[in-house]
Amino acid sequence: MRHIWYVAYGSNLSRERFCCYLYGGRPDGSDRDYPGCRDTSDPMDSFGLMIPGGLYFAGRSSGWRAGMAFYDPEAPGEVAARAYLITAEQFVDVLAQETLRSPG
Repeated sequence: MRHIWYVAYGSNLSRERFCCYLYGGRPDGSDRDYPGCRDTSDPMDSFGLMIPGGLYFAGRSSGWRAGMAFYDPEAPGEVAARAYLITAEQFVDVLAQETLRSPG
């Protein structure tokens, strides 16, 4: 089984929040329920890190009723991030849920 390091920033720094993509559920403060991944396994590993670049907020999230965080690798500074080791299938399902599509 192939694994991928998924590097998250913003609200997905919270393991509890990120795991709503994996297991399904509604994160605190959100109006959206996530169906979860087909494979609901825990991440195999995770760790915090700083990545070069900046963070900015724009638009309005329908789930949070607030601005959305965007990462700009060209901006000066550093951004707090968290890396999660997940399966390639989980990555596809997380991406689907982040873009308002169904897993699978």
